[in-house]
Amino acid sequence: MNETWPLVHAERAALAADLGGLSDPDWAVPSLCAGLSVREVLAHLTAGASLSMARWLVGVLRCRFDFDAMVAMRLRTGRAAFCDDLTGDGAAELRARCPA
Repeated sequence: MNETWPLVHAERAALAADLGGLSDPDWAVPSLCAGLSVREVLAHLTAGASLSMARWLVGVLRCRFDFDAMVAMRLRTGRAAFCDDLTGDGAAELRARCPA
């Protein structure tokens, strides 16, 4: 397990670098994930940094093991806390929310 976290941190840094040049309108562009914007995909990808195992399990049970429904629920409940605040330098926001 200790070998995993350096890889996770490296991937987060690479993602932040990839997203660093996005403008405000770029964040609203539909992603390759059906029904999700680039901003919402980033919120989904970074949820693990702030979601405990217990909260994740409660969400899975609440959504009856429908993971798409759970993602939609988490985006609805966490969107104001993350997505709506994510403007300008989203890469900096990613680094702040998912520190190495």
